[in-house]
Amino acid sequence: MPTAGVESRPARSRRWVEVVAALAIAAALLAFAEIKIDSIASGAIQPTRSDDSGRAQWAHNVAIDPSIPLSTAFFTNVWPFGPPIIQAAFLRAVYGLGLDAGLHYTQWLLILTCAVYTLAAAIYCALAWRLAGPLAGVVMALVAVGTVVPTQLSTSAFAEPYAMLFVALGAWCFVSCEEDGRGAALSGFWLLLAQLCRSDAILIAAVLGLRLLLQRRWRDAGVFLAISMSFFVAKQIVVLATGYRGMTYANLNEFYRIRERALSQRIASVWNIHVVRGWLIASEPTFTGLAILGLPLALWDRRARSLTWAGLLCVLGLLAMMVLGMITFGPRYAVLGRTLLLLGATVAVTGLVARLAQRSTVSALLSAAVVVSVLGTAAWGNAQYVQRRAERQTPAAIVEAAQWLRAHSQPDDPLFFDFTLAWSSYFLNQTNDFGAVRPSFARSFLQPNRTGFRVPQSDDRGERKTIAAHMHIQQYQPRYLVLAGPQLLRKVLAIDTEAHLRKGLVHSFVRPYLRREEGTSNLIFEPIYRETDAVLVLRPRFRNPMIEIYELERRSAEGSALLQQ
Repeated sequence: MPTAGVESRPARSRRWVEVVAALAIAAALLAFAEIKIDSIASGAIQPTRSDDSGRAQWAHNVAIDPSIPLSTAFFTNVWPFGPPIIQAAFLRAVYGLGLDAGLHYTQWLLILTCAVYTLAAAIYCALAWRLAGPLAGVVMALVAVGTVVPTQLSTSAFAEPYAMLFVALGAWCFVSCEEDGRGAALSGFWLLLAQLCRSDAILIAAVLGLRLLLQRRWRDAGVFLAISMSFFVAKQIVVLATGYRGMTYANLNEFYRIRERALSQRIASVWNIHVVRGWLIASEPTFTGLAILGLPLALWDRRARSLTWAGLLCVLGLLAMMVLGMITFGPRYAVLGRTLLLLGATVAVTGLVARLAQRSTVSALLSAAVVVSVLGTAAWGNAQYVQRRAERQTPAAIVEAAQWLRAHSQPDDPLFFDFTLAWSSYFLNQTNDFGAVRPSFARSFLQPNRTGFRVPQSDDRGERKTIAAHMHIQQYQPRYLVLAGPQLLRKVLAIDTEAHLRKGLVHSFVRPYLRREEGTSNLIFEPIYRETDAVLVLRPRFRNPMIEIYELERRSAEGSALLQQ
């Protein structure tokens, strides 16, 4: 019998287990963050094209000029502006502290997202530990650093890591509410913030609110739902008051025409993207096995039941919306619900190991060793896969062209980017400087609605936008025109662009109107709507298989002969 003040052997063993587990979790998360941040700082990982770079550009512009107004779309769009506002505030702090000399602002934004994801992962690990002990925390750490889609998002400007952080905080407070009746208001608040990052977080809030109602905890349910649903209610009020709907789940089909696909095609897309690519091919078979094994147990495990059901119904709800054509098919959209599912599975599986420990210490140690070693191997393999893929996500030819353009242009030089379906936002970021806000209509590939040009009417939207682009070039006289090179152009032409053509976007606003100048390597640009008699000459300055950069020169009309191609 242990004497007073002397710790018993089982207590000392438990304490050492907790110390080792805490060190393992910290080592996994810190190593993950260090590898990612080092890759970002070295330039191996950069923002990708399209939405990712577009968000970074918007955050930078707001950081420099906070007077840029928020549109009504902040309240009504599927993708609210919560993360870019957080990113803009962070960039303002970076600028204010004078930290902008060493790294580009896009690198700072990726580092911020990596830190946010690592913090969210730490909270999920702490929550798993709280529900099922140290082994659950270690397993959750392996899940956090090994699952492919979330770790890819950890080095981006996308909204999901920010939403994951707020969902993790909301889940922690919800567990407190279930345990001792405290935390309903705070849980609702964190899930409200999650909806400011991803609108579909409302599905998680709705399920958790329903759980409180089923438990007949009327006061907690009322407080939780009143706070967590306030953003949704505010959106409806804004829509009714302004008549502006933006891009919502209810009308997303008007923008993307998803429902024009056959139902069988939509089901096949969901299966391929979310099951085959999202779980199986993306180096996640081990974690899929964890979910399959643990999910049936987690749905009835009182410790993780509420969070597991919230994750499951969130994922199933999103998949149903995709099949119904209410949302596009991106594999990242289900990451919030999938993380809760893996949390529940982790709690259930490690709880099973703990029950084995009551029978035999040897069997418990063997079971824990098998779980940790298998998942550790999977996490290591997945991390290597994600790292290699992230380092290849921006082709070297694109990086080379952006570096050339940055070295040969001034902050106030207007530029024109012609390849509408590819890397325009990426180039905007890479050629931008700290403290320099270029007018988006003078820098981007084309935003005719913001130029103020009076474009001749035409039934062909592509023709109208082409005319606007040509007026744009003549009005702003960009120093450089950046066009897709042969390799990138082939990729652009291979894309199914029906939705883009419907919106008036074409594969190239410039190339069909170029002629070679006789006796030189220069090209002559002949706009279909001419505002000047000057001859517009494009002088080649940079070429590689992906990108071609031309310097624009204006000449008098005399002496310029054209050689038809």
